[in-house]
Amino acid sequence: MSQSIIYRPAEYREMVDAVFTPNPKFPCKPMIGGAVGKVYRIEAQQPFVVKVSPGFNAQEYQFYAELSEAIATPEQVTPKIMYWGQKDIDGKPHGVQVYPYLAGGRLDHAPIPEESRVLGKTIYELHQRLCEVTPRFDRAINSVDPMLRSLIDSLEECAIRERGYRFLDNPRFRELTSQEEQYLIAWDLNPTNILFDNRVDGLAVKTVDLTLLYGPAVMQPASLFGSCFMIQQGESFNLETVIDYWPEPLDTQDVLLMMQVWFLIVGAAMEHMLVGHSTSESENKAMANRMVRYTDILSMELEH
Repeated sequence: MSQSIIYRPAEYREMVDAVFTPNPKFPCKPMIGGAVGKVYRIEAQQPFVVKVSPGFNAQEYQFYAELSEAIATPEQVTPKIMYWGQKDIDGKPHGVQVYPYLAGGRLDHAPIPEESRVLGKTIYELHQRLCEVTPRFDRAINSVDPMLRSLIDSLEECAIRERGYRFLDNPRFRELTSQEEQYLIAWDLNPTNILFDNRVDGLAVKTVDLTLLYGPAVMQPASLFGSCFMIQQGESFNLETVIDYWPEPLDTQDVLLMMQVWFLIVGAAMEHMLVGHSTSESENKAMANRMVRYTDILSMELEH
């Protein structure tokens, strides 16, 4: 298994600069970005990724760098952040990160049984590492309840806002999110952040663009199953089947409940981005509307 090549900090800064000024030492090309920020591939002895995001919070960037080191494994399930810092672009602060490029194809289909097995095992092991390191990190990031509440409060009248407020009053949701034991959850397991790598030694799963919040343990499988639900657009989705691929027992009702939370957070984030992001307005609105529909589908499941 290949190991990451470690460069000097000055060379990582050169990689960042190569995004804005061509440098033959570090050829650069844009990649498909996420909802926030732009992503570039740097061709070096080993390929790296430079992510540039608007705004900069040093505490948050340090948190993610230290966490990526704490949960790093030889298998590189998640990329270890090798460099982070601030760069002013057009007079506005931006955060930058440099981390190894992870090979693999994005999850763009309903996983077959073998893929589901490896996917469940990999995310479960990531979940276990996050649970282990949770006590070492202070709460520099949001918990589920305040994150959802903040997103909902920021919206104008819309379907996702109405369902969000209704959900915040759900007794079981309040019970789960007020439990003493809350853990770091890799909540942004949307399909574009999951990679399948068919290697000679077998299928491997990797995750990119790790985004965390604090929440009850059941939020982790709910985020993963929500991603699988999105891929299938709710059609022929059998929760009992995918639950079988999670290595420990789960309460089906709690999973369905927290899957709704996941859809509400994703949908509210898409609605929130409509302000000042006119180029992606139709796409974000369509995504928000899908999240409303998926929440309604799961709500009906819970009632049966």
